[in-house]
Amino acid sequence: MSIRQHVLSAFRRADDWFFERCGKHRVLFVVADGNGFGCQSPVIRALLANGRTVVRVVAQDNRPSSDFVFASEADGSLFEALRMDARTASLRKWHLVIYSHLCSFYPRRNALLAYMHHGPGFGSGGGHHAVTRCDLYFGLSEAEFDYLDKRLPGVLGVSKAYFPVGFPKVDSLVRGQFDREEIRDRFALKADRTVLIASSWKNGGLVRALGTSPFESLAKAFPDWNVVQNGHPWLWQRRSDVDPQWQDETLRRMREVEQRYPNARFLPNVAAEELAVVSDVLVADRTSVVTTFALLDRPIVLFDNLDLPDYSRRTALPYLAAAEVFHGADELIESCLAAMADSQEKATARKELRDLFYANPGSAAQAMADVIERVGRVCSPHSAGWSRVMALSQRARAT
Repeated sequence: MSIRQHVLSAFRRADDWFFERCGKHRVLFVVADGNGFGCQSPVIRALLANGRTVVRVVAQDNRPSSDFVFASEADGSLFEALRMDARTASLRKWHLVIYSHLCSFYPRRNALLAYMHHGPGFGSGGGHHAVTRCDLYFGLSEAEFDYLDKRLPGVLGVSKAYFPVGFPKVDSLVRGQFDREEIRDRFALKADRTVLIASSWKNGGLVRALGTSPFESLAKAFPDWNVVQNGHPWLWQRRSDVDPQWQDETLRRMREVEQRYPNARFLPNVAAEELAVVSDVLVADRTSVVTTFALLDRPIVLFDNLDLPDYSRRTALPYLAAAEVFHGADELIESCLAAMADSQEKATARKELRDLFYANPGSAAQAMADVIERVGRVCSPHSAGWSRVMALSQRARAT
């Protein structure tokens, strides 16, 4: 080790020693997009309400606020009130840095790194990358621990801390805090009943595979229902892994369907949780919106595409059991009719889906905020307080 490295190491130890004993607890949330911030904001509000933690946010790649589509005006205001410049934030001292998407932002001074979900699902890969990069993992449930432990045995609970807190973004949905009639009026949903179409952004997902066909065929088949097309925000945003020509053509055709059928509504940038509240049936691929809709215990019609790049029959089974299944556009209407005819046929499987993905339903934000505060002023897995963090993790999983 060079003299420079020795000096830096000594500085980091002194820096940690001071901030682990003095001053307030300091937490930074790294924001990748409006959807991710919608998952973080309930936790941020819980921490601010407690008043014991300094909380700030930083935008991935220092992107301007205009790049973000926030779930609500209140989220946009909260983001602006707490935002820091990325370079300034990287040089400040933090005890905990929390990501909803892994990205290039990295603190220059020691801090614990944590991952939290930006969607209520697991089983399609990706989570193990967060386990290897971060020190703490805020998971959805104990079942997710078992899933990750099979992929990376002997890591979680040994060198990495796992806390099954649930999914904070749906707390208000579980507690019934959305106004169904206000949402119907805001989006001009005039019929009594609503079909919601949701899609992941991946190749093989509902919109990428079938395009506008489900939207148009449902609007035509059920003229007395509202038919609402939604989808993952990344479907509609410019990305390197989504063909812009396909995207422009799909957006154009979606709007044409909306104009052609008076009961059709294309709402690409509305939070799925809001639309779920006013919906009676969900048509979707294996997007995490399925698990959200299961919280409402209403019928689900699932597109089971065997050509999905990361398709796994084992991880798909809980979704398939909770839904009427179709494999192509020609089977969609029949599957919807079956789901509408007997809304309780899959009720037991929907409950199992809820139990699989949601710890602390209705109170996940407070549960996560409580864990953050209990972890407290620990800056590194090499700190003396890290053994206490691991003990907290063990106790959280035991309860």
